Amino acid sequence: MKRLVIFMLAGLISLALAGCASNVDDDGGGVVPEGIVLTTTTSGVFGIELEGKDITIDWGDGNVQVIGDLNTLTNTPHTYATGTEHTITITGDITRLDCSDMRLKSLDVRAATELEYLKCSNNSIKRLDLRRNTALTVLICNDNDLKSLDVSKNTALKELECSQNSISSLDISKNTALEKLYCNGNSISSLNLSRNIALKELYCLFNSLKKLDVSKNIELERLYFRGNKLTSLDVSNNTMLEMINCQNNNINAAAFEKLFLTLPIREETSKGTIYIGGNPGEAGLDLTTAINKFWQVN
Repeated sequence: MKRLVIFMLAGLISLALAGCASNVDDDGGGVVPEGIVLTTTTSGVFGIELEGKDITIDWGDGNVQVIGDLNTLTNTPHTYATGTEHTITITGDITRLDCSDMRLKSLDVRAATELEYLKCSNNSIKRLDLRRNTALTVLICNDNDLKSLDVSKNTALKELECSQNSISSLDISKNTALEKLYCNGNSISSLNLSRNIALKELYCLFNSLKKLDVSKNIELERLYFRGNKLTSLDVSNNTMLEMINCQNNNINAAAFEKLFLTLPIREETSKGTIYIGGNPGEAGLDLTTAINKFWQVN
């Protein structure tokens, strides 16, 4: 009889553990919360913008707001009397979230597996775990305290903005649908774009790049890499290019002449623009080749 009871208890424990398995983080980092969790020290009136179904917000100050369904990104205002720390929990099927400018210390979106759009700019977020957010198409996390960013599981991502952080390396090899990348003001020393063939806009200003290979990015229209350490650039495969900013790099006159030779031919009614100031080859440069291809050199 005792053996039977022990066996039944063991079975119940196994079932309980199995039931919790979906809520345990893949790397053993603890249990995934029931909803999106934000920690803030803000005060006064502010709002979170949300879209989704069956939405409820626990503002962490004794107020719980049952919202229901929001079919478009909608502001949900709230007032905190003091700037003491509050933990906000949002439950429901959230597809879009904008929690910018909220003085956030942390943001946990692991439970929001249907999230397609996330904007959390101008906060103090140090870590962003996005491995469960596989439906994400837009991520805007500018002006935070991120030292790294893993987007390897976000294969549907079309727009990534992670400017003004402290990111030293960025792997976007899995993001083959990516069309826009803004990673300005970090400390990135290399950027592999060979698998991002859908890329149309690349803004990587003020990093530590010494080389930039855009030969596979045949859809590229805008290329901004001001304030890096490049000595040359070849855009012979980028026939869609209309704008280049290569100011404040290490490009000499001979390298500029080669660059001008690879520029695509534009039209007189739709000229391209290239910014070259702050490079050692700027002074006395012959601009004839670029001008004849209908490029305006600034």
